[in-house]
Amino acid sequence: MPLLEMMLQRPFYKHIAPALLVGLGLRLFFIWRFPFASGDTSFYEELARNWLDHGIYGLTSNGHLYPSDMRARDVSHNACRPPHDILLS
Repeated sequence: MPLLEMMLQRPFYKHIAPALLVGLGLRLFFIWRFPFASGDTSFYEELARNWLDHGIYGLTSNGHLYPSDMRARDVSHNACRPPHDILLS
């Protein structure tokens, strides 16, 4: 019997659904019980929101949206990382 047919048999599904539900429940528990916001969360949230809403990777100042080229600095490798704000939006 091929491996794919063995995996798609009924007993496989009996175990995967509860495991996924437990994993989701655990993740939601940690999000609600131990929320985390670092000091730069609002900065990246604003960059992501402007990028998503206006198509401009930038910050708002005095009511105007200005493009920005700021990137997170990876201190351990002394190099710039690409912005991860698209994941936030």
